[in-house]
Amino acid sequence: MNERPAPLGRARLAGLGLLAAALHAVFDVATAQLPATTPPYLRTADMPEAFQALSPVAVGIATSCVSGIIAVIALIATEHARRRALALGAAVTGFWLFSAVLMTFVWLDTPWPVAAVALAAGVPRGFAIGAVLAALAGRPERAAAPTLGPR
Repeated sequence: MNERPAPLGRARLAGLGLLAAALHAVFDVATAQLPATTPPYLRTADMPEAFQALSPVAVGIATSCVSGIIAVIALIATEHARRRALALGAAVTGFWLFSAVLMTFVWLDTPWPVAAVALAAGVPRGFAIGAVLAALAGRPERAAAPTLGPR
């Protein structure tokens, strides 16, 4: 029998969003172990003085939650993509890089060679999260193809 996944309802999307946020947090912890790969938003020493008092843990939790929401939006947007895991991974990576580059340009005093390494370290994150979400979301039901003539 041909099993089709249930449509992604609100509760399932919320669960996938929480999972994406948790995965972002795991990547934050892993990449923050080396100064060169620390994500831009966790580089509090490179921020303006007014923001240096922020807890990296609080910043990490907040950004992971926002990134989880963005991942769910990307999941919905790539619902009918032919290669969903790749499309979703590219979308999550693109949004993460866009926000990280923008933050680096606007707020941080990080030297560009260091920032480039940290940004490059973020690329596998998006594709890994995209692959996990795509696998757990399954494929949407496809509408039956129209038939020509009587059966």
